[in-house]
Amino acid sequence: MNRTLFSLAMLLVLQTAVLARTEAKITVGRNPDFVAVNSATNTIYSSNSSEGTVSVVDGATNTRTATIPLAGYPQGIAANSATDQVYVALFNGFSSNVAVIDGITNTVVTSIQVPWAVYVAVDAATNRIYTSDADNTVRVIDGGSNSVIATISFNAVLEELAVDATRNLIYVAVAGIPPSIGVIDGTTNAVVNTFTLSTAKTLAGLTVDPLLNQIYASDNLRLEVFIINGATGSITVTVGLPGARNPKYAVLGTGHQVVISDSATGRVFFINGATRTLSGSVSLPYGPWGMAVNPLTGNIYVALALGTDLVVIAP
Repeated sequence: MNRTLFSLAMLLVLQTAVLARTEAKITVGRNPDFVAVNSATNTIYSSNSSEGTVSVVDGATNTRTATIPLAGYPQGIAANSATDQVYVALFNGFSSNVAVIDGITNTVVTSIQVPWAVYVAVDAATNRIYTSDADNTVRVIDGGSNSVIATISFNAVLEELAVDATRNLIYVAVAGIPPSIGVIDGTTNAVVNTFTLSTAKTLAGLTVDPLLNQIYASDNLRLEVFIINGATGSITVTVGLPGARNPKYAVLGTGHQVVISDSATGRVFFINGATRTLSGSVSLPYGPWGMAVNPLTGNIYVALALGTDLVVIAP
């Protein structure tokens, strides 16, 4: 069997192995780009970019229970399970802000001016919110005062953020030449390390497994995922994604599973973080984009950004 046929055969085996995972499709709003989960309440939130809303979904029934109108173009979204607050970036260039939603009342309680805000991450242990912004800046928000308390500048375009709550470290993908991962100390709000990925072409998705102390970064030009040792910053292994065309976003699932969405092929890839190998993939209807996982149920929520739905993938 030649290499091409072998790759196709392996791809079919891996896809078939996890095809049964698809559990449900939930209609939310137009063009849901990103998703957040409050595991304490089993509530899911989608930011619907072209509609200018956030949809609220009951994770027990997989039904939409509320729609929250917003004054802007919602992008990155994150939930703090400890405070029941939801943070969503409303992108509008320099006039961007982060809306704060109360998870009990499903209302916007305040907005925080955050220029060029795109991505959002939360550290529930410290009640700090981090935004990765289009002006090459990470901004730190105190969840108690809802104010920006630090601004951290980088020299290249920033992509996704990942929080290691165990070590109080925040990672940000820096799409420079060569690409790198900035390491921010959550106590000092200072960059304490830079992991340069000299063999990478660009970085987009980023997630971290604190138990394994491994960072996962997707390269949507090389069509691979870099697995990085969090202690040393060195690349442990590179995992190829057969058939991928735009592996964009990453999220940590349960059992050391890493999930990568590929909007160009409509597929979601699964990597076993313990063995550092590709374990399968599943095909979705169209355009998988942002994702979130409920660590208590194991359910994976995938935004289908070209339509109006979320897909729930069972663990």
